[in-house]
Amino acid sequence: MVPKGLAPILNHETLWKTPDRNSCFLWAGETSLLIYGSPPLELWKFNIDNLGGGTWSPAPSNDTLFPHLLRQSTGCGVANGDTGLYTGGYTSGKTDFATSGQANIGREGIVSLNMTSGAWSNDSTIGLDEYGMIQSCVAVTLPAIGLDRSLIIILGGTSKIHPSIHRYIDTSLTPCSDWGPPLWASQILPSRQMSLNNITIYDPHIGVWFSQTATGTIPGNRGNFCAVSIPGDNGTYEM
Repeated sequence: MVPKGLAPILNHETLWKTPDRNSCFLWAGETSLLIYGSPPLELWKFNIDNLGGGTWSPAPSNDTLFPHLLRQSTGCGVANGDTGLYTGGYTSGKTDFATSGQANIGREGIVSLNMTSGAWSNDSTIGLDEYGMIQSCVAVTLPAIGLDRSLIIILGGTSKIHPSIHRYIDTSLTPCSDWGPPLWASQILPSRQMSLNNITIYDPHIGVWFSQTATGTIPGNRGNFCAVSIPGDNGTYEM
């Protein structure tokens, strides 16, 4: 086991591998139920030594957006080329020092990091579902047929967030203009599992969400699972 040193020990972390596969970045997650509070917002990088181990080190960001981001948990993340993306989940007193003492708050938006330049962005998830919120999902990448880029596929999870999680938008922290007014604690949203008969697709190149109806034998609804994408027969891909 590789010691983590000063890197935070969190549940529900996301690792974004770099294109050269020699390192990865750690984002998202929350502290254990046995630990009070959460560490300050930081991005960490693991450098592989090709000897079965490696070292953790902080990856400081000069991007002016970074201090205004919040660490989330139970969303889904994926690396797409030199970009790491993360959407969904919630913030709480166990995810981010800035939300210390708060209950779980569902979050909209898709956060991305250019792992080459270090630039961050936070874009809209209107189009992901009615409220742009999801948790306990997974994300994979697939090549876009006829285009020289990949698409992000979001599978499973729960939409509209569990009744214990409130929708809240702090426009000073999440600069997206089309998210509308906040829904406060008195407007708690019901939960709804995302059916796998409707596949949610995100094109990060143009920042647009799409959906496609699946055919054949549709798997049952699920959350908190693992998924990969691999090439199949006749130019297809299996997930």
